[in-house]
Amino acid sequence: MLCRYLFVSALSAVALGATGAAEADSAAQARFFSKEKVSVAAVVDLPALPDGSFAELDGTTVLTRTKTGVGFTFNTTDLAADAPYTVWWVTFNRPRHCLAPYLCGADDFGNPAAEPGVFYATGRVSDAYGQAEFSGEVDYGELPQGEDQVPFPSLDRPIRPGAEVHLIVRAHGPASEDPEVLDAQLTEFNGGCPPYDCVDVQASLHRSPKLRLW
Repeated sequence: MLCRYLFVSALSAVALGATGAAEADSAAQARFFSKEKVSVAAVVDLPALPDGSFAELDGTTVLTRTKTGVGFTFNTTDLAADAPYTVWWVTFNRPRHCLAPYLCGADDFGNPAAEPGVFYATGRVSDAYGQAEFSGEVDYGELPQGEDQVPFPSLDRPIRPGAEVHLIVRAHGPASEDPEVLDAQLTEFNGGCPPYDCVDVQASLHRSPKLRLW
């Protein structure tokens, strides 16, 4: 079940340790994942309903894993019209070590063994109907620069071949007429906030291929 996401609580979680995995370990994983792997997932509304479930929206995401990195497309609806949104990678690099193995959740932000991380993927303004198509990609080991794009770093390796990947859409209020503010609304975790309220509004979850390589 998709976990509840409140990034504010994630940012106050226990700081991650500084341990890293051996180069040989990453190389072995990359060889194993040399064949392209594609997964499709639903888009759900945030926050959760009172019973803990999530309402599905008219949208879908496709995640493609290759031997060099990960890419996604995120097609969605039910957004505010002509408004700025960002998408964030939420990764658990070692899902076997999540509190519930291969079923990672918000509690694992305080679990260094799972190697959790949050970092910027992309941003855009929705259309006049509240629809948007996002896309992004990242190479294994790549990490955006700047604290506004990496609010919760996952050590020195932001994503591994077998990571569990959650994609989160974040709203940044109405589009600003100031070009500099609008750029921040499309690239930063709290861009435009204040004066607006930044909030996570949609999510899509891609579990790890359950291959116990490490």
